[in-house]
Amino acid sequence: RSSAGLFDLHELTRQFAEEHLKQLDEARQIELRRHYATYYLRMLNAREAELFGADPRPVIARVQHELQNIQQAWYWAATYGLESELRTALPALARYYEISGLASTGLGDLSIADALLTRDEESGKTQPDPNLLGALRTEQVHMLMGLSRYEEARQLAGESEGLVTEPRLKAALYLAWGRS
Repeated sequence: RSSAGLFDLHELTRQFAEEHLKQLDEARQIELRRHYATYYLRMLNAREAELFGADPRPVIARVQHELQNIQQAWYWAATYGLESELRTALPALARYYEISGLASTGLGDLSIADALLTRDEESGKTQPDPNLLGALRTEQVHMLMGLSRYEEARQLAGESEGLVTEPRLKAALYLAWGRS
């Protein structure tokens, strides 16, 4: 057990599981990755209130312990278009990166999700929810501002303005942008 009270997976067991996964057909691998992504992003979402609470330190330690799993879940959710999971986990993930001093890492993770969701958008293969993209980009603008990358923040906010249709998200984008 770890100091956070969680179980750690021995490296040999992890390698065995990885080899077993590689032997499965592609459809089964995708199904397992989707379940993995759903599990970890829902776990993160369940911690949202604690992350925004008066004392987020205990949950920061828990998220830090699971960060590699959460990042992998985030990547797979974006890869397989699990928009609902991404949308519900986004506030908690962004908050974690903000209060743990990992805004640069968070910006990278959010940018990767943005790129994966919008890949092939021009060819019509993928049409992600514009409000999800707007929420992702609003959080990216907020992180860019926190990193004093004002011009990039202004440019991304300007490009994203037309995406957002939900009034609450539009207001959040304007607030993040207004800081520049």
